[in-house]
Formats: sequence, structure tokens, C-alpha cells
Amino acid sequence: MEEFFLFHKKSPGARAPQAMHEIPERESSLADAGMDWIIHLDTDELIHPTGAREYSLRPLLLDVPDNVDMVIFPNYESSIERDDIKDPFTEVSMFKKNYDHLPKDTYFGLYKEATCGNPNYFLTYGNGKSAARVQEHLRPNGAHRWHNYMKSPNEIKLEEAAILHYTYTKFSDLTSRRDRCGCKPTKEDVKQCFILEFDRLAIIRGLKESGVFTNTITST
Repeated sequence: MEEFFLFHKKSPGARAPQAMHEIPERESSLADAGMDWIIHLDTDELIHPTGAREYSLRPLLLDVPDNVDMVIFPNYESSIERDDIKDPFTEVSMFKKNYDHLPKDTYFGLYKEATCGNPNYFLTYGNGKSAARVQEHLRPNGAHRWHNYMKSPNEIKLEEAAILHYTYTKFSDLTSRRDRCGCKPTKEDVKQCFILEFDRLAIIRGLKESGVFTNTITST
């Protein structure tokens, strides 16, 4: 499930979910309604407005210079300390910082310990999420960035505020992804369902250990 949260200057915290395909048709109505910024968040993400006055997103965006079209929130990824999480938003408190918010010597010096044998620093994405100023010709460029057909957006990256990504906090997060995939559990077919290598390996491993399609997996 995907949601768009629209922030209104005159009414702090106002928000309205929008489907991605509706944005082109509604950009004028968004501006007419006084919406100034738009950001895409998934249901396993929260905004962490560190450094903002009153720890609020509203003053953070109000302080952005008028000539800036897009602000990038680097993402942090949850690190799970136990296997009985029921409500990640209240029970998970440890996160792996994005490399954009880390000193280089810390990032490279502790890379091996931070990855724990995984092929990438983060299990999922690492390019953050962006909020865009509502204006004409604005279009989503995937779930992480925005595009304007008439110009190259002027963007800045926030130095403190971040997106908290609660990644795979429960075992059911993995099994639910497996259940959505109708592909055969082979390395090639799973590529049709999952973009990230970690997701592909986890799904194949899960199916293999459950005894489903074992012969198919081991033969590919």
C-alpha cells in the first residue's frame, strides 16, 4: 500500500492520501487547496524531523529557501534486537544511520560489522525519500524522487532529518512478501517479483526450508 501525505501551511499536520496516478490530474487542485509540499511514504516508514524547531515537519519545510524545489530525507534502517516484535513503531528504537549522515571513517571503518555478511549496507533501499514543492508539471519519479517536465528541480539534502524505515521488523513481513509472489522459486523467476537481492535470497531460502519446490530451487 502506498500513501501520499500532503502538508498544508495553514493547517499543521493536515494530510490526504493520494494514489500516484492521480497526481498529474490533481496538481492544480492541490495548489488551490493551499498544499505546499508532497512526499511519498510507505506504511512502514515515519519522518524523523531531527533539527527542526519543536521537532515538527512544518517549520522544517517552512525554513526551506523559496528557490528549492525538492528536499531529500536520507533514510535510516531499523535494526531488530529481538524476534517477538508486534508493533514496530513503538517497540523498535535502534536504527542504522544512512552514510550521508555518518563520518566517512566511521562508515568505512565499521562497514563489515554493520553489514553482517549481507551484500549491501542496507537490506533494502539507501537513497532516501524526497519531498517536493507542489507546482506545475510535477510528476513522481518512482517512490523516491520527483520530476518536473519543464525544468530540472533544484534539490537539497537535509543534514539531520531522516526517514525511519522499519524494515522486516516481523517474520510475517517476509512471509507476506513470499505469499504475494506467484513466480516459480528460481533465481531467474524471482527477479520478476523482487528488485532487491536480499528479498530474492530470503524468498528462495524460505521456500527451500519450508520444503516447497525444493527440487526446483536446488536445480537452478
